[in-house]
Amino acid sequence: MTALYFVKLAVWEPARLVERALMWWRSEPRPLPHGPIFVLGYYRSGTTHLQDLLRQDPRAGYMNFYQCFFPTAFTSTERWVKPFFEWVVRTTGFEHPAHGVPFSHALAGEDDVAMVASGSRLAANWAQVFPRSFREIYTRTGLMEGLTADEAAEWDRRLHDHLWRVSEANGHKRLVLKSPPHTGRLGTLARLYPDAKFVFIRRDPYDVYKSNLKLWKSFEKTSLQAMTPEMVRDHILWSHDQVHAAYERDKATLAPGRLCEVAFEEFVADPMGTIENIYETLGLDGFDEHAHVFQEWLDAHHEEEPAPYRFTDDEIAAIEGALGRWIAHWGYVREPVMARSTA
Repeated sequence: MTALYFVKLAVWEPARLVERALMWWRSEPRPLPHGPIFVLGYYRSGTTHLQDLLRQDPRAGYMNFYQCFFPTAFTSTERWVKPFFEWVVRTTGFEHPAHGVPFSHALAGEDDVAMVASGSRLAANWAQVFPRSFREIYTRTGLMEGLTADEAAEWDRRLHDHLWRVSEANGHKRLVLKSPPHTGRLGTLARLYPDAKFVFIRRDPYDVYKSNLKLWKSFEKTSLQAMTPEMVRDHILWSHDQVHAAYERDKATLAPGRLCEVAFEEFVADPMGTIENIYETLGLDGFDEHAHVFQEWLDAHHEEEPAPYRFTDDEIAAIEGALGRWIAHWGYVREPVMARSTA
């Protein structure tokens, strides 16, 4: 896997140099013409489904997986290379490693995956590649703490460089973006994009923990260090707590109309009502005009309610010990008898 990563970087290096030269010649990137909409939320909190619905607005743009996997070369290659890669994944029946659905390069990608793909050392996803250094890496790249001034400036530049070219590829529509580590970077994103809007989605911390155990199983294919169940548990609980602490700290600095908070459970129960509330809270126009588009997408992407998770006493104790303040803050406290079902 490591060898393939460096082979990919080498193969696409000529295209990267061409794109660098073109951007230098055009004095790019410039400011984005529209403030992005960032979907925030911890892993497995419903961010993907929410972003997918929001980007059905025909005035919205997004970063697709081709632009995510080839972030330094997609401008000059997407038109002719992406159809071939799409044929490959369709022919092989390749599935999305994290979501278990048929893969397509038209699916929405994540900024941190793009940073890894570009070779940047400042991507938070490196923390899952090197889990023994998880806290150190995630503190610096997911919480933006301990970066040098040069590293912080490099992070800003890399993100904006990529988003400007994604915006250009989308005809400079307003971008709807999602990357779970952004939840701990709210202050940084608000500074970089003063006209950006934010949608934060929360979910029952008990269920988020269980779902993340499955997600970390998929990381085993790309991790370069062995993981133990105890290590995975501690990383999930620690990062969930720290990310939301950073989010709560930074959201207080936002002006009214820049942030809308939703609950996963309410979104699942009433997605159209949730989207309407987001548009109203953020001062976005066009909901009534495009409501039929959202509804048509929901009708075509109906998902069955997952079976309830079951927990051991040890899991309950660990979750409540690490995430008790969020369980109480969001009102997810469970009755002891209900909570202590056996696995």
